[in-house]
Amino acid sequence: ENTTKAANAWHAGVIAQEVEKVLPEVVSEDANTGIKQVAYGNLVSLLIEAVKEQQSQIEALTARVSQLENN
Repeated sequence: ENTTKAANAWHAGVIAQEVEKVLPEVVSEDANTGIKQVAYGNLVSLLIEAVKEQQSQIEALTARVSQLENN
């Protein structure tokens, strides 16, 4: 994670090469400079869906634990 502090505000980012390993579709590379960049707008929507899926799993596991505790 990259962070910088300027004008009393924190800015956070991700390392494009690390993101590219798991979500290559949100990383592009400048043909002239070779610099990689992350399309944060695309990344956010994928992360929201991942959180929704995890929440469904948490709810199912919580229900299963409750069921096992009550038996």
